[in-house]
Amino acid sequence: MKPYFEDLAWYDYLLCFVYNGIFSYVLYKIGEVFLNLHHKSLMLIVGAFQVYFFVTLADSFFGFLPLHPESAWYAFMVSSGQYPENAQVNLLVLYYLSLFFSIVCLNTPIIYIFLSALLYGIGIMLCIKAWKIFQPAYSEKQEWWSSLLLLIWPAPLLFLTAPLQQAFVVLGFGLFFNGWVNYIRKNNWKSLLIGSLIMVALQFESIYWIVPLVSGTLILHQPIALWKRLSFVLIVAAALVIVFAQFLMESPLTPQAFADMRNTSIAEADVYGYGNVYWTTYGEMIKDYPFIVLQFLIAPLPIFMQFDLASSPLATIDGIFTAILFLTGIMAIVRHRKGYAPLIWLLLFFIIYLGGSADHWMHAIRDRMPVTILLILVVGTAFASKNETAA
Repeated sequence: MKPYFEDLAWYDYLLCFVYNGIFSYVLYKIGEVFLNLHHKSLMLIVGAFQVYFFVTLADSFFGFLPLHPESAWYAFMVSSGQYPENAQVNLLVLYYLSLFFSIVCLNTPIIYIFLSALLYGIGIMLCIKAWKIFQPAYSEKQEWWSSLLLLIWPAPLLFLTAPLQQAFVVLGFGLFFNGWVNYIRKNNWKSLLIGSLIMVALQFESIYWIVPLVSGTLILHQPIALWKRLSFVLIVAAALVIVFAQFLMESPLTPQAFADMRNTSIAEADVYGYGNVYWTTYGEMIKDYPFIVLQFLIAPLPIFMQFDLASSPLATIDGIFTAILFLTGIMAIVRHRKGYAPLIWLLLFFIIYLGGSADHWMHAIRDRMPVTILLILVVGTAFASKNETAA
């Protein structure tokens, strides 16, 4: 039994069902009243919440899901109200939020898990709301298809059934994506700024992609000549690379330094690590990069790694699901590339940046969740459009 389930008594399980009813009602009403989602889509999203609820209860008895070491940090914060001294990432904002959440959850980690699933559901609905702005012709049928794909998506079962940060990341991404779409479609820079700040507050490490992405978005969206916009983007990119090399790597910006940094991180990841590299030239880096990114997209399916697919069936299914989704999404985007132009840039940025920095297959599944959400919205739209055309 996982440590955060050890102290559960029979009445705690009764309390879980009370919270299930409350959280399901809140999730539905937020989607209906504030985000203007359709009833059938909301039922699928609430249905997904029920899946996470009952899988978590089953895991508390049978322990069939993987144990995430970092779950101890969040369980400790919720149950004790103290900051975990052994935390390896910045959890300060989440710590202060946990002081409030611990009251809501009665200092019980399992209820915190259900609250996280609620926040994840809100984040997903925010992404759908943003997509409706990005695609004004987005129909009820398309929304339903997207919600159905989100329901059968395996990855959340790995990260929403334990006390982790991922629900807050999806919530923050939902707010960021709303801000990004509002800026692209309505030139509302305040919404982009607020969404970006909330994203960084909920996951401090996201500042490494927020800064270049927002900078590039603001520059490329300016009404000036294309060559000037691209020049500004290259200047910003060069400045960020220099800052990265000077303050993060603390070593010369060479292929060997990048290889050493990656291989050291892989060694720390132990059996979860993948993608050892031996770079002496930038050409070797460029040659390996597509395979590293592809491994990120379909992990744990093997490219740069050896993995017993039967040892983690849920992760394997997610790899297959994402591979099919990626291929289908690419075909849909190519077919409608003019309307998807801003989204193509956003997806390419996430895939190139996150894919290149990933070296832990479980973290790859977790970190690609924003990319997967965007692809689900694209594929859901394409499926519904195809069915409507056939009809």
